[in-house]
Amino acid sequence: MRTRPVVKSKLPDGFTFLEIMVALSVVGIVFIAVYQLHFSTLSNTHDSQFNIIAPMLAQKKISDAEWVGRKDGESLNGDFGEEFPGFGWEMTIKQPESEFLKRQTPDLKQIDLRILSLSRPLAFQIRTYRLTR
Repeated sequence: MRTRPVVKSKLPDGFTFLEIMVALSVVGIVFIAVYQLHFSTLSNTHDSQFNIIAPMLAQKKISDAEWVGRKDGESLNGDFGEEFPGFGWEMTIKQPESEFLKRQTPDLKQIDLRILSLSRPLAFQIRTYRLTR
């Protein structure tokens, strides 16, 4: 019986250092891309949540505010407590800037309200006018 001669392969067994480095680079790039995508998604989710809740809080704050007895130019601020943690507000009540409005309705007040995110630099601003009779 005849035996076949063993032919040695010229290819090395296993991976070379260069192949391992290329593979690790590809894995690193993929992890960075996934991390950035995840961070962007979280950021956009928080911004969207703020843009949905802030107008509702502004409406609530304007309807709850008491205008009678407030001095012109008085600034008020606060937060929404445990019901809406992470949200704050700033309000200024003053005479309207328009001379026409001042003459026509002396009891009219201009209300500037800002709803703030306390964890990020986001703000929702609204201006409205109310009679104080």
